[in-house]
Amino acid sequence: MNAPTVVIACPCGGHSLTLPADKLPVGGRAAFVCPVCRVRRSVVRTRAGVEIDGQPTAGLAGDAPLAGKPSPSAAPPTARIALALVADAGWREALAAALPPGWHVLAPETAPQAVVDFQAHAPGLVLADDSAPALAVAAVVAALPGSHRESLVLLALVPAPEADPLTTFACSADAVLDSRDTADLAERLRAAFDRAASLPSLFTEGRG
Repeated sequence: MNAPTVVIACPCGGHSLTLPADKLPVGGRAAFVCPVCRVRRSVVRTRAGVEIDGQPTAGLAGDAPLAGKPSPSAAPPTARIALALVADAGWREALAAALPPGWHVLAPETAPQAVVDFQAHAPGLVLADDSAPALAVAAVVAALPGSHRESLVLLALVPAPEADPLTTFACSADAVLDSRDTADLAERLRAAFDRAASLPSLFTEGRG
């Protein structure tokens, strides 16, 4: 029989660790800094499981904490990665056409796969609509510290004018593209990426 374990998973979804139950007994407290979102988390062991930052987290005590978690999608080891988290195949194809040599586009079709690919490949560009994979990754992006967020260009695909700064701000994106306009997709994607990547950075020498 396997020894009982306690599984502690960061709310960002990007990191988890497993401890023997006797290392964190009921009432025990601990803290860790997530290597993905860089946030310090406080942990309390309870009879029901684990509380992280004061919030109960169900289903964390067991022998197979990550059962069913997908493996990262395959990608060339030296390629820069872009994620196409959009339902429309035309936009996915346009993204591949818009990027210069050396880039590789992944298009995960489920939310768990999208999060795993985002965490494993650290993409430089994400194209996102309102699909489940896009929303799942958006939650992880929202937890990134400033320097990590600035290394990523996020393009949001929305039914709104592309020049509207309020829409861009509301989407927490670097640029928005009007999903209703199906003309010149690759050219518009390339221009939006170039504009976003050229913005001055507070943390690094360059972006994108």
